[in-house]
Amino acid sequence: MERRIPSRRGGATCLLLAVLALPQVPGWVERSGAAEVPPIALGNSAVARQLQEWWAEGTAAGNIGDFYDNRDRLHSNLQVRQLFPQLTRVEYTTNEVKLNRDFGPATRVHLGVTVGNSSTARAATEGGGNARSLYARADGLDLLHGQYRGNNLYVYPEHQDHDAGWNGHEGYGDLIPANTPYLLVSQGSSTSDLPFVRAAVYTLAAFRPETKKRLTDAGLLMPTLQMLFRWCATNVASEAEYLSGKAHPTAFDPSAINTLRMCGMAHDIQPDNLPPLAQIEVVREDRSKGGVDSFDTSSSELIGDSPGAVARLWRSSAMSRRLVINAQGSIDPQKRPLKFHWTVLRGDTNQVEIRPMNEASSIVEIRVGWPRRRPVVDGASLESNRLDIGLFVHNGTWWSPPAFVTWFASDREARTVDERGRLVDIGYFAGSTFLELAELGLLVEWLKAEPRSAQATAFAQMLGPAETALLLQDASAAVPAEVSVSRARTARLAADKEFRTTQSALRQADAASRKSTDPFLAKQAVELRQRMQKQWQVRKDAEGQLQAALAAVPETAQDARSRMVGRLREWMETPDLASRSKAILDPLLSGAVASARQKITNARARLLGFGLEAGNDDWSFRGILGDGRWTECERQLMTEFNVTWFIQLLAVPGLELAYEARFMDSNLFAPKPWRDVYRYDESGTALGWRRYSGGASPAEFSADGLLVSSKDATGRPLEAVDVVYQRAPQPGLEGAAAPVSWKRGSRAYVYLYDGPEDVRGRPLESR
Repeated sequence: MERRIPSRRGGATCLLLAVLALPQVPGWVERSGAAEVPPIALGNSAVARQLQEWWAEGTAAGNIGDFYDNRDRLHSNLQVRQLFPQLTRVEYTTNEVKLNRDFGPATRVHLGVTVGNSSTARAATEGGGNARSLYARADGLDLLHGQYRGNNLYVYPEHQDHDAGWNGHEGYGDLIPANTPYLLVSQGSSTSDLPFVRAAVYTLAAFRPETKKRLTDAGLLMPTLQMLFRWCATNVASEAEYLSGKAHPTAFDPSAINTLRMCGMAHDIQPDNLPPLAQIEVVREDRSKGGVDSFDTSSSELIGDSPGAVARLWRSSAMSRRLVINAQGSIDPQKRPLKFHWTVLRGDTNQVEIRPMNEASSIVEIRVGWPRRRPVVDGASLESNRLDIGLFVHNGTWWSPPAFVTWFASDREARTVDERGRLVDIGYFAGSTFLELAELGLLVEWLKAEPRSAQATAFAQMLGPAETALLLQDASAAVPAEVSVSRARTARLAADKEFRTTQSALRQADAASRKSTDPFLAKQAVELRQRMQKQWQVRKDAEGQLQAALAAVPETAQDARSRMVGRLREWMETPDLASRSKAILDPLLSGAVASARQKITNARARLLGFGLEAGNDDWSFRGILGDGRWTECERQLMTEFNVTWFIQLLAVPGLELAYEARFMDSNLFAPKPWRDVYRYDESGTALGWRRYSGGASPAEFSADGLLVSSKDATGRPLEAVDVVYQRAPQPGLEGAAAPVSWKRGSRAYVYLYDGPEDVRGRPLESR
């Protein structure tokens, strides 16, 4: 069966989705007697008692006709019979189960009011959670908008996609490429979604019968439910906070749910005074041009266009973008005039300008700057490369849920602009330093050893005598305590390894059971799941013991550790550290083994291959800005160099140190192993760029993206060829993980100029 979901794009109905037919039971009932239907909710909670009271007086719609869709094979399962006897569970046939149509993210629209969940996800580096995978689909936003307006709401855990950290060190940051009002993402992993499902079902029951009918008929039931989730959150205390990013994160903390308040507000909504719906449409926008300002194999930056969410990737080298958005198609069921409110929900407000283009602000021009990684709110440990702008409409009584305009940038780009706002360079291989001092006691014993090794002597020289003495004094008490820490950490790692081994076996067993009706396979999966749950507790207990051991380390030792870690990080991030330390490093280098010397030689060559100039000695380098200034890309290259020689020459015990390229989803941003340095004339006209790929000779590109073959005496291009970009499979790097490579094309061009003052010229294809 099929249903057309209305969309305003192009002024026509444009979205056609497959719909799973369900029994046609309305979400409201005419009750001639209480015995004809099950009770509204079971239990003695405050929410259940309130619903029972409203049900008795006939003012609550209940859940007759509502459906629950569990899509993880009861792994994170709502207790329908025990809590919601009016709710109907979606059942799948044996053939549908065999085809996995009951498992993972929902990709159809159910007829009938439906709430569902799926506590399933891949690892962050393997595609991530269901929300992330849905947003990455070509039809993802259209599909989700169909569910949104089709009275379906699904909840998915973020799993590893929205946690403080980077590259799996604690977490990865915010990897979810868009934000929408179409689904709910729970902060956490398995079962973190269930509190949202329960709250949704309770709230659906709390609507007045005629209110629920009208919302359902208009396709406004789930938009209204989304508004209630966000407005009633325990951390949202005012209208101003509802209209801020505080109420609209990418992933929601289950502890912020206020179900009783949601039910009360839902019950207050009268059938003749329904909340409105914000809807948006892109009128005009800046677009990237492949080979000129975008070098992915696709120049499209579209994640999706839909009435409730417009989402873009930032693949362009441009530092600012412009969109014109029309929100005049926003809906008020009562056809009252609407108030339009636009605001930044995530990202740097200084990088956003929203300019109304009419008196009502229903049409706006939005200008945004490139969204570099930053805390999601000031002081937060969670960081994001995404910028979110929200539109809310108000009908005199109610605010709508937000409609979103979002941009998502790659975390692997290091960009620098000059004082005039012009792009100086982009390095497409940005990374960060992982630095952990596992056992301070090992470092102390190393420095105390008599006689000191050459490496320990060099380290103490870099640290200085006063700081070395303070370290030895404060950290000496750490040695006994850190023995306990080491043991606890070993136990934690062992518990984690066992858990992950069982988790991997469970995935394989689940996959095998889906393809077979053999009851042994299903039983094996159940046993593995039970074992994994026990191991999860063991891992949790081991983590608690580790934290207790860490807490037992004396405060002076903790201070010493913090100072030492801070100093090490400062060293790694000081571009001229090696040149400052030349007198210390030269003796170490001469005494190093051949393999260490070769790695340092290779690291020096890498700096030169990416455009840095050699200084007066082997440890000195200059950036393109001169005067001791460095671009962000150059700072990262120098940090990588510092990490290399520090590891090879000093070998500090107890120190884990590495420079790692930052993780990005290569399905969204193709890896590009080069650095582009941009050129301008004195007036600021863009002339092109010089590309460094780590080899001996850089390549010159014109402002048109052509590879320059020859230049005139003033440096203007005379001849050029086109450039072909493609994925280049490498051992272990294929498909989406393969980096982009470029090569000379077959089309030749000559440049024509209108006189000596014309610095750009125009290319003419030669025949």
